[in-house]
Amino acid sequence: MLTWLAVYLVGALCLPTAAGAFSALGCLAATCFVGRDAPLCGIPAEKRRYSKIEYACTLGLLVSGSALLSFVASLVLRLGGAGQTAAAGRSSFLGALVFSCLVPAAFEELLLRGRVLGLLLDARGGGVWLCAALFALMHTDFARLPYAFFAGVVLSALVYLGGNLYVGMLFHFLNNLASLALSRLPDAAAYGAAALLALLFCGCLAALRKKPLFADAKMLLGAVRAGEFVRMLDPAVWLYAAAALTLCVLHLF
Repeated sequence: MLTWLAVYLVGALCLPTAAGAFSALGCLAATCFVGRDAPLCGIPAEKRRYSKIEYACTLGLLVSGSALLSFVASLVLRLGGAGQTAAAGRSSFLGALVFSCLVPAAFEELLLRGRVLGLLLDARGGGVWLCAALFALMHTDFARLPYAFFAGVVLSALVYLGGNLYVGMLFHFLNNLASLALSRLPDAAAYGAAALLALLFCGCLAALRKKPLFADAKMLLGAVRAGEFVRMLDPAVWLYAAAALTLCVLHLF
């Protein structure tokens, strides 16, 4: 993660308008040159068989939960006087589709759910939680931390259980696409959209509760191997977390 951070920072400082491209480049560099002996989680792996309705409900849960957390975090920061931290891009839709949806979904999943999660498998649920935290910190923005952590947990558990990194990439892309579409709604429609998203979240959660995927995810997230988890919190992780949180603070100004 420090490799990604170094490449991202150099790119953001030298060419701020291309920060997203440098983030993708950092993901690729970290995936290819760091921990090369580690397995790429989910390629290939033993797959558990889940139904299409389980995957559809998980996608609905991911999209609605992420959007609701984003809405609440932005509202809290706005009320606190921090203002909006994310300029919901007014670039062309095609440009945003590629650089805000497709590229992050491919390269972030390759690094986080591919390489990093593969290194954390021994901690089981602890590895999922840590991978989600590292993913959230990549966004270097307090407004994005809550929904990025939630999305990280869902995507990490999904790849861990389903054994398919490409499903993680697809769900990440669709989640980003939904976020992009919602960000372009007029402010007057935001509260109505939030209400509909809350209904979608509750409906998907109710539909999933009696399904094998939900039971497996609940068991996985509760199976934290404390010893392995603590061992993984090495100085590099703390350094990365401190640097990312510093960037979050700077993002407020």
